[in-house]
Amino acid sequence: MKISHLKINGFGKLNNKEIDFTDGLNIIYGPNESGKSTVQKFIVSTLFGLSKSKSIKEISEFDKYYPWKGLDYSGKINYKLDNGDKYEVYRDFLRKNPTIYDKNNNDISLKYQIDKNQGSLFFESQTKINRKLFLDTAVSEQNKIKLDKSSQMNIIQNITNLISAGDENISYEKTREKIIKSQNEKIGSERTS
Repeated sequence: MKISHLKINGFGKLNNKEIDFTDGLNIIYGPNESGKSTVQKFIVSTLFGLSKSKSIKEISEFDKYYPWKGLDYSGKINYKLDNGDKYEVYRDFLRKNPTIYDKNNNDISLKYQIDKNQGSLFFESQTKINRKLFLDTAVSEQNKIKLDKSSQMNIIQNITNLISAGDENISYEKTREKIIKSQNEKIGSERTS
């Protein structure tokens, strides 16, 4: 799936925001608290909906992302599936189900199963990817990335290499050890001739 366009009418701190994506890697960047995570949440929420359930400690997703300005709590996503099919999904977050348009701008919303709790299952029907799988594979949420000990050590080693040698693939310690070994083999040490 490739997202080609986002139009955020109102979602959290973002309003009247449009983003176009190109083929390949697209990077959304900006200072802290500029809305990068909100854009990510908008994408997930447009495809799968927002939860209105609350826990004791937190407010619901629905309340958390209610627009700071204005009353238009909506937006749309244009995307293309791997098979070439193009869709536009418009979601008014005040309503449970989105409106889905095909490439000819036909409303095909009723084509998809509607779950009583989750709403329209259009994206799962199109891609065979449910919300959990999407979140586990396509989304890296802030503070939810966990690395095993081996991966942590690999990242630390690469950063150390980058700082000490200017290249993440060159280890200062390994290079030093090779030089000493080569010196001992070719020149010798204080004990050898």
